[in-house]
Amino acid sequence: MSFRFRITLYIKNLKYNTMCCVLEVYDMLLNVSSVLKNSDLVLEFSEQVVINNDDLKQEAITFEKEAVIKGNVKNVGGVLVLNGQISAEYHTFCDRCMKPVKNALNFEFKESYVKDANVEDDDTANILESENIDIDEVAFTNIFSNIPMKHLCSENCKGICPNCGKDLNESECTCEDDEWNPQF
Repeated sequence: MSFRFRITLYIKNLKYNTMCCVLEVYDMLLNVSSVLKNSDLVLEFSEQVVINNDDLKQEAITFEKEAVIKGNVKNVGGVLVLNGQISAEYHTFCDRCMKPVKNALNFEFKESYVKDANVEDDDTANILESENIDIDEVAFTNIFSNIPMKHLCSENCKGICPNCGKDLNESECTCEDDEWNPQF
């Protein structure tokens, strides 16, 4: 089953400084065949990607809006280099007091792809099995690896009392320090 998505792609010829708009992409696959054949071309792309919350396996993190991924692909000595930027917003809970928190991700990334495993490149290059790069997979992998391990409502969050469960940001509790419950 194929779906057509709203994606804006531009191929830029570095040698002649010309641009051509390409609007046909299926299943969030970026066709890089023209860049593989011509090292003077740069393929620019920009699209919105839906992040499936079930795939994250993080029950406390939800993406309510689409993530925006944009960047370009160029051929550098037989290695396709994808430079990109991702922007996304997600909701989660503070790790100290459990209040809802809205965070934003905005970062740049770089991926390398080789058509042939024998091409000399570092060990981080992905093997390009076809003439397409799966933009969904690139976005998901990079978003998942850039989500912080700890989420706070503020740097000064005091959390909750481990004994009585009172939110220490709102007021102090009357528990003694020696009344600490080891379950917390």
